[in-house]
Amino acid sequence: MLDAAVESSFDPVVRTHPWSASVDDPAARYVDFRRHPHLIRTTLEDFAPLSAEPAVQRFYEMLEWLNGPSSHLESNDCGLAPFRRNRLAEVKYPRVTYGRLMVLARDLRLNVCERTVRRMVERLSEDLAMIDRGFRAGAVAVSRVPTLFLELPARTRQDRLGHLLHIRFWAFGRDDRGTLRSLDRVVANIWSALRKLSRAVQRGMVGGRDGRSSASARPSRRDGRAR
Repeated sequence: MLDAAVESSFDPVVRTHPWSASVDDPAARYVDFRRHPHLIRTTLEDFAPLSAEPAVQRFYEMLEWLNGPSSHLESNDCGLAPFRRNRLAEVKYPRVTYGRLMVLARDLRLNVCERTVRRMVERLSEDLAMIDRGFRAGAVAVSRVPTLFLELPARTRQDRLGHLLHIRFWAFGRDDRGTLRSLDRVVANIWSALRKLSRAVQRGMVGGRDGRSSASARPSRRDGRAR
């Protein structure tokens, strides 16, 4: 893929996990996909028009894994833009679509540890940069978004303030069919990198003062999900 980027800039808006309503779309509502995995294929409005396409089917499967029992991560939000004309001069394809996926560690304590979140961003970006290196019709960037984790026990607001991982992705093509094929490949690459990150979280390889984390225990039962 095109170079994946680690971004140090922050969204000035502090999100919440779980969230109740979207600033961009007041009609949107948070859905707990860990508790209701059957809703993944029916509640994602951005993906519904393309739900029969292999790329979107793969995205659904990725969300089912991400929020399923074998993952140590979960999702908070996702979206996909309609196909449009590509205006990026450095990419020589006329069509593009782009989307987002918000991810967090199921052990909420990890998401409020600065060192752990930074290492998660670095590991995910490093793995994405190494996957499918000859592929030039897709790109992924990873950053972090300030977030209040409402279900964490805390005495102050600061105790709940941490970050989500914000994965942005682009797929390019000579036409819409080619863009869909690129999107399928981009999603497959993101899924591969997320599997590696989940294993790193499970093994305690993403943070803590001594390089360990408490995430080697079984994933917690608390909830939180993607739109």
